[in-house]
Amino acid sequence: QMLFGFLIAIPETIVLGIVKGFMFGIYAFLSWWIILFTGKFPRNMWDHMSNFLFAMTQLNFYLMVLSDQKPSTNFDELGNHPLKLSTTYTEERSRIKLIFGPFFVIPHIIGFMFRGIKAGILMWYAMIVILFTGKFPEGAWNYLFAFQRFQLRLQMFMMHITDEVPENTVKQ
Repeated sequence: QMLFGFLIAIPETIVLGIVKGFMFGIYAFLSWWIILFTGKFPRNMWDHMSNFLFAMTQLNFYLMVLSDQKPSTNFDELGNHPLKLSTTYTEERSRIKLIFGPFFVIPHIIGFMFRGIKAGILMWYAMIVILFTGKFPEGAWNYLFAFQRFQLRLQMFMMHITDEVPENTVKQ
């Protein structure tokens, strides 16, 4: 899985990244306008968008060798994965955070870029260690897991799934 996992995940990447990603983009655009005018996030859009982000996180975990279980493209099967996501739906949304949210997370995005470089280096380091020892280095696994958690929280805020601005840290 470590060496050829990305080949095995090509169908999931195509389905999630292109097909469902296109619908996610449309939902994100529409939800922005709906929240702007009504102050409420429609439940069906919220469900679809949170499921999509969860499925993409499962795919990222698989591609970063953090999980051996292949991700599902069927949103009904997301609960069968060892990775769990817990989010709470709230209908009311802050219009202020909707409009100024991108400005709130500029420092997060800059930090995310540097943390992403470190995560990429650690991922390759971990793959080499796994190749020779058969074990994932604990420190690398903890950092990559925390990095993925931070990425998901940042995406959830940017896509209005939550109004909570994520902490600008990768806590392990």
